[in-house]
Parts: sequence; C-alpha cells; structure tokens
Amino acid sequence: MLRLALVYASVLLLFATPLATGLSLSRAACTGARGEPRSTRNHVHEARAVCERCSRPHRVCVCAALPPEPVATQTRVLILQHPVEAKKTVATVPLVELCLANCTVVNGMCFEPELREIQLALDEGYRPLLLYPGPDARPLEEVAEGTARTVHQEGSEAADPRKVLLILADGTWRQAHHMLRHSPRLVAACERVSFSDATRRDRDPHPNPSPSS
Repeated sequence: MLRLALVYASVLLLFATPLATGLSLSRAACTGARGEPRSTRNHVHEARAVCERCSRPHRVCVCAALPPEPVATQTRVLILQHPVEAKKTVATVPLVELCLANCTVVNGMCFEPELREIQLALDEGYRPLLLYPGPDARPLEEVAEGTARTVHQEGSEAADPRKVLLILADGTWRQAHHMLRHSPRLVAACERVSFSDATRRDRDPHPNPSPSS
C-alpha cells in the first residue's frame, strides 16, 4: 500500500480593509489611493483565477506535484468524510482523488458495514482495513510483509491478500472519533491498522471508539 505525502502551501490572500467613504481627496493623494473607494477597486480582484484541476489559485497550484493521471492500484481506498470537512474550500481529499483512481469518498456522520461501497468490495473478495491508530492496530508494514509472504506461498487457496479495501476517516481527531464511535458495527467488521512510525502527537487521544466511550 502506498502512503501518500501531500505537502502543499496554503496562502491567504488578504485584501486591505476598504477605506472610509469620507476619505478626503487630499488624503487620497498622500496615500496614493484613487478617487474611487478602495472596496470598489478591490472588487475586481475578488474573483481570483483558480486552477481547473486542483482548484487552487494559480500562484499556489500543486498540479506539478501530482501524477498526470490518477494511479490505478489494486488497493481500493474509501474515505469516510465528516460533513464539516466536506465544506472546506481548501482540503487534501480532492488531491487524493486526483492521485488514486480507486478512491471513493462518502460523506456522513455514522456508517454501517452494509455501505454499498463496502459490500461491493466484500463481494469481490476484498478485506477491509481501517486506518486508525490504537492499541489493537497492526502496523501497516507488518500487514504488507504478511501479504507478501502469503502471495509467494505455492498452492495457497486463500483469498488474494493483495485485494484490500483501505478505509480512512477524514476529519479532526474529535470528528474522526465521533464518526467511528457512532459506527461500531463498521469498526468491528474491519481490521485496525496504523503507521508504525506514528509519533505520540499523531496518536488518537481516544484510541478505542465504541458506543460507551
């Protein structure tokens, strides 16, 4: 499985506060301002031109760091997105969709294992892995090593271990914990995995999402 590192700069373009309408012509001359109100002059800049692909202003376009076309992987990625994240104008999930062909985003607060995207994957022999840290989470590297060993076993009749549905929760720690706490059957149906090199700061302050937590 490929761990994506999407690094980009978020730049806020702040316009100066409009000048008061009572600004005298002499003061305008001293400040270099024109006769029309500052708000009128700034209005023409409000509709900033953005990149049609990454939806960012051209000056901070990240397309050069993205693959020309979404990469087709055997691993499927399902992103469970908190509604608050879906409303953000600058987010990383759309960039992930530009990088991975087999990526699906579902918006909501609680999810069940009967979710259509999950059922389709299960019907095709995919095993669901929930990427969420916790004491019972296996390191992804360990899962990958076990997969490689199984693939090289001759005469193995088990399902193809490379067929993985990787499930992620998109939101803050609080939002992700809330979503998974209200999706106990989904959590129980998945094997929990995490990055082995996660720092203490990256670990979930609520490691065991459950209905009683």
